[in-house]
Amino acid sequence: MQANYTYSDSKLDSGDPVPGDSKNTYNVTGFFENKRLSARLAYTYRSDFFVTFDRSTHLDQSALKSLDASVALNITDNIALTFDGLNLTDDKIVQFADNLSRPRAIYDNGRVYYAGAKARF
Repeated sequence: MQANYTYSDSKLDSGDPVPGDSKNTYNVTGFFENKRLSARLAYTYRSDFFVTFDRSTHLDQSALKSLDASVALNITDNIALTFDGLNLTDDKIVQFADNLSRPRAIYDNGRVYYAGAKARF
């Protein structure tokens, strides 16, 4: 298991927030690996943050929560099958002015899956 946490409370000299600076960010990753199987599950959280000024108002982005998974299965010493899933929580990116009830943009990128095979010669 691996985990990290970052706390940031910064402001510009003008008193405005620093663009892109989340106050709280953390990541927790669990993983298992042996000769045959490699698996990883990672959860990431990032609190809301200031993006820019939009028409003289703060444009903020809501908190992001994402769960990602990765699995690799070694069929032989030279062949492996892989599978990755990103944004399994299906979190949307919401940008808003002043409060979440006034969204300016909603980005629905959805879940993303990858499957593959690796061969070593």
